[in-house]
Amino acid sequence: MKKLLLLRHANAAPDNGTGDHERPLTEKGLSDATSVGKFISENSLNPDLILCSSARRTVETAQQILTAIVPEDTGSIPTLYDRKLYLPPTQVLFDEIQMAPKNIETLLVISHNPGVAELAVNLAENDAQKIHSYAEGTLSIFDINADDWYNITPQSIKFNNVFAP
Repeated sequence: MKKLLLLRHANAAPDNGTGDHERPLTEKGLSDATSVGKFISENSLNPDLILCSSARRTVETAQQILTAIVPEDTGSIPTLYDRKLYLPPTQVLFDEIQMAPKNIETLLVISHNPGVAELAVNLAENDAQKIHSYAEGTLSIFDINADDWYNITPQSIKFNNVFAP
C-alpha cells in the first residue's frame, strides 16, 4: 500500500520586500518543521521521494525534515523542487502526484495553502471532519490502494491521520 503525505510549509516570516517566493521560515517554523520530520521518522513514514515547491519557505521546510529523518545524509531522499508547486490549484497538485514514478511507495508533497488544504480535505472526503484546519506545518497522511500513482482514484484513497506541530 502506498502512502501520500501532504504538508503545508512551516511558519514563514512576512514579506520583507524580497517577494513572497523568498520568505524564509521563522524560528518557530524551523522548530515545527523539525517536529514534522521527527514525527515522520518515528512513525516509519520516511518518503521515497519529496515533491516540493521552489519557494524558500518550502525548501527550508524540506531541509529541516530531511535533517530530522536522516541527519547524517540529507541527500539520501530524492527531492524535486518545482515552481509548479508554488501556490498551485488543487488539480495541479493532484496531477503532480499522479506523475510520481510507480516504484515510489511513500510520497511527500510540500506546498502551500489554499491548494494543499483543499486537496487534503477533498481526499479525506468522508473523513473531512477530522481535518478542522490546515495551519502552517500541518501534515496529512493517506493510504493509497493502487499499484501506480497515475491510477489513483477517490475510491483508492483512505485518510489515515493528521499531525500539526
